[in-house]
Amino acid sequence: MTLTEILPSLRQLNHKEKLKAVQFLVNEIAVEEDAVFENNGKYSIWSPFDSGEAAAKLLELLEQEKQKDLLKSSRNELSDNARDSCFAREEN
Repeated sequence: MTLTEILPSLRQLNHKEKLKAVQFLVNEIAVEEDAVFENNGKYSIWSPFDSGEAAAKLLELLEQEKQKDLLKSSRNELSDNARDSCFAREEN
């Protein structure tokens, strides 16, 4: 049986059955690859959801980038003002 033959049947499955099909396929692949997974085992996956520490770190990094951009912008403005001042003196 080919994938194109079974796709229409998979599309007709309800949400829960689709998830079971995905779980079945993942388990089959793990067995084929001699993965060290327990059949139907449950494994924790880290997520930043509800992670105040991760959010604080991201905010800190964003603030640092904002400060760098402000500093760069200020330097460019000072450089432009100095150049304009120099040209103004040359014209006089």
